[in-house]
Amino acid sequence: MAPHPAYTRRVQRPARRTRIIPICLALAAALAACGRARSEPVGAGEYGAMPADHVLYDVEHFVTTSGVRRARLLADTGYVYEDSAHVALRNVRLELFDDEGRESATLTSRTGALELRTQAMTARGQVVLVTRDGRRIETAELHFDPQRDRLWSDSATTLREGGTVARGDGFSSDGRLRNLTVTRPRGRVEGLKIEF
Repeated sequence: MAPHPAYTRRVQRPARRTRIIPICLALAAALAACGRARSEPVGAGEYGAMPADHVLYDVEHFVTTSGVRRARLLADTGYVYEDSAHVALRNVRLELFDDEGRESATLTSRTGALELRTQAMTARGQVVLVTRDGRRIETAELHFDPQRDRLWSDSATTLREGGTVARGDGFSSDGRLRNLTVTRPRGRVEGLKIEF
């Protein structure tokens, strides 16, 4: 039985011409866009002004020697350069560990640099190193080389220990701060009696 003619609807197909026009317009727009040279950078202006190829935030790095953790490096910001093997650091904190894994000293500085290959670090700007036993070393620049197990500074250094204040042209120590030597020391010692 055939449907009643009142219930059938005739479907009209759009003319071929009406389908081709939108396709041609889209193709023309795409071709026109390909011909334009882009003169401005893709990223916002702040990215073009960055001081490095990569910027890291809340940096945490463990310094190891032969699989033993020697230090934990923290920094607010790290700047990585493609053509360099170091990371420039801002607002640095370095926690040094002894052979048993206990924190033996803490270093803070405004800036620093980490050598990626050797894990050696240089701290700069208001460097303060405080040991677990209360010694305090203040200097403008301090070097830490975990491979050689050495800490040192060639800048003016102040060592505070108890009531003693020693100033020198620098210092040198093993990485665990057991053998600390101030270069050309001068200063005052409180509470020392010398009898003849």
